[in-house]
Amino acid sequence: MRGCGSIPTRRWTSSSGPWPLDLVDAIRRRLDDAPASYASRALEHRGENLQRRIVVVVREPHYPQDWIDALHRRAQVFRDQPVHEALREAERLGSDLPGARVTGPVSDAALAELARRADGDFVAFAGPSLELAWTQRVLGFGDAR
Repeated sequence: MRGCGSIPTRRWTSSSGPWPLDLVDAIRRRLDDAPASYASRALEHRGENLQRRIVVVVREPHYPQDWIDALHRRAQVFRDQPVHEALREAERLGSDLPGARVTGPVSDAALAELARRADGDFVAFAGPSLELAWTQRVLGFGDAR
């Protein structure tokens, strides 16, 4: 968060997850207090502000579901998973399941199936070349590099 200062020091405690959910609220407040760029102000009028969007990647699959549900109400949540797990319930990614941050190898057939069944905004890839391909072909940002 360059240019935003620092989040006040306090002892964060957590009873059910790896870190307390009010940490997300503190980050949100800090982003809201920071000066907005021109692009951020322009997008905010349309209800979008991707420069200040908070996204959390959950790397462990065994966190309590109530903690993940509460986190999902505060931020966009993705979970690291292999492509076969993402395909298991692809239609639910980003709605009642966290989005998928796909790790490991992905076949062309699996990539096509994921593109057909999942909401493209709730799929990301750990591998830069797969992420670029997804961004260009599925999300339609052909000028992404």
